[in-house]
This record gives sequence, C-alpha cells and structure tokens, in this order.
Amino acid sequence: MKNSMEQKNSNKKVPTYSSDQTILKLKKQNEDLELALMTTIEHGDAVEEQLSLVNKQLQQEIRDREKVEQTLQDLVKQVQQQKSDLEIALMTAIEHGDAIQEEVYEINRQLNAEIVERNEVEAQLNSLVKNLHQQKDDLEVLVDTIASHGDEINTHIEKKMISMEAMAVIDFLTGLHNRRSYNDKLQYEWECCSRSQTYLSLLIIDIDNFKAYNDNYGHAQGDECIKKVAKVLAQSSKRKNDLIARYGGEEFAIILPDTSIEQAKTIAENIRQKVQQLAIIHQQNISDVVTISIGVASMIPDHNFDANILFEEADKQLYKAKDSGRNCVMHTSVQG
Repeated sequence: MKNSMEQKNSNKKVPTYSSDQTILKLKKQNEDLELALMTTIEHGDAVEEQLSLVNKQLQQEIRDREKVEQTLQDLVKQVQQQKSDLEIALMTAIEHGDAIQEEVYEINRQLNAEIVERNEVEAQLNSLVKNLHQQKDDLEVLVDTIASHGDEINTHIEKKMISMEAMAVIDFLTGLHNRRSYNDKLQYEWECCSRSQTYLSLLIIDIDNFKAYNDNYGHAQGDECIKKVAKVLAQSSKRKNDLIARYGGEEFAIILPDTSIEQAKTIAENIRQKVQQLAIIHQQNISDVVTISIGVASMIPDHNFDANILFEEADKQLYKAKDSGRNCVMHTSVQG
C-alpha cells in the first residue's frame, strides 16, 4: 500500500517559477507605480484646487441654507403672531358682537328716520312751491283786476281796513272791547286824569263759580252765559269815555274816567243786581242762579306811578268779595 502511494506522489508534477520572470514582474509593477506616482504628482495641484473650489461652494451653500432657514423661522414667527392677532380679533368680535349689531341697527334706524324726514320736507317744499305759483297767479289776476277797477277796489279795501281795525280791539264772543283795547284805554285815561287831577275808577268783575257752571252745563252753555252777562254790562253805562271790556275768560273790566268811588260803587251794585235778576240757573252756586263778584278801586292818577296800580287795587277788592261769600261788591279809594 505504502509503495503505491509513493508511486502516485512521484507521478504528480510540481510547478516551478523562474527568477527571471519574477524580476520582470516586479519591474513591471514598479514601472506602474512610478507612472501612477508621476500622474498623481502632475494632477495633484489641479485636484487640490478642485477640492478647494468644491469646499468653498459647499460653505456658501451652507451659509445660503442658514439664511433661508432664518428667513423661514422669521416667517413662521410672523405667521404665528398674525394667527394670535386674528384669534384676539375674533374673540373680541364675538364678545362685542351684540353691541356692534345694536349700534348698526341704531344707525340704520336714524338713517331711515332722516330719509322719512327729508321726504316730508321735500313734500312740504313741493307744496310750498305749488302755493307760491298759485299765489303768483292770484296776484296777477288781482293786478289785472285793480288795473280795470282801481277806484272801486280802493274804496272796498279802505272799508275792509276800517273793519279789521275795529275787529282788532273787539272780543268776538261778547262784542265788547278786548284786553288789548282795555290796556290802551286804561293808559290813556290814566294820563288824562293825571293832567286834569280827576278821579279814575275801575271795576273788575268775575262770574261766580263759573268753572263748575262750565263743567255741569258744557262750554256752549258757558259761552251763552258769558254773552248774557256781557249784555248787562254793555247797558250799564252810556257815557262816551267809559270802556267795558272782556278781560279774559269769565272776567270783565269797566274803566270809568272822571268817576268817584261812590259813583263807581253805585254802578257796580246796579250791575250785580241786574245779573242776578237774569235768573240763569246755576245749581252749583249758592243762590242757584248765576251771580257776579265785583272789586272797585278809585284814585286820582299820579304820573309818577304806573296805571296797573289801579288794576291791582281793584283785583284785591275782587278777591275780598269772593272771600266774603261772592255775589257782592267790595271797594276802596286809593290815595296817590
């Protein structure tokens, strides 16, 4: 067995290497290394320069990205702030929504009211313009009429003016003089009697419990009552300088120039009796008929005093008559 194994091993070929081949191979590798080294040396500066350029570009890109990142961060902060502001505004709008709505409603109401008012004013202006046009037409007709019938119209106008002047001093309900006429007459007679140093007397007359009469019988019946009393007053004096006036409401005044206190008292008492004799039913009055109370004052006027002093004294006497039970005459003579 051992022999056969040895025989097999002896038959196997073992490779052999020549030293020359090895040297050649080493030389070849050495040449390649030298070539590679030379190539590296030749291109080393260019590579280093390229690497430097690439490094610079990388650094610039890093800086640019940092700037972009910073810009993005600032933008994010700005957006977050805007978001916060919007949230605050939204919350404020929600909290004050009712108040804002109410204010808008009030403004709208005011605008509507102003529109309505302006429409009314416009309508009034239009109406005024129409009236002015109509008045213009009427005036043109009047001018033409005056041109044709001038004399007749002048006469008519004069009569109308006289009538209007008379109406200005007359009380429409009673036909007596009115308060304006009374004021003018009292001042005039005060000055006249002051110059002549003669007595001036004044009667202030009031229908007793007239408000109750009006309330019970009505205003129309009240007017009739006033007219009946006024008729009695009108018949109480026929002297030219005397003046009988309706002072206001149910009050009357009689101015008696050149009349002493005794004469004035007599006239007042006569008027009181005649009014009672009318027997106008007045169930709310003590005597069951209409009566009057009268205050009388008389004095010689003094130009240093106002004529109203005479009225004040007569008015005081009227209140005394009312306090004394009404339907009576109270009088006084005033020393100037």
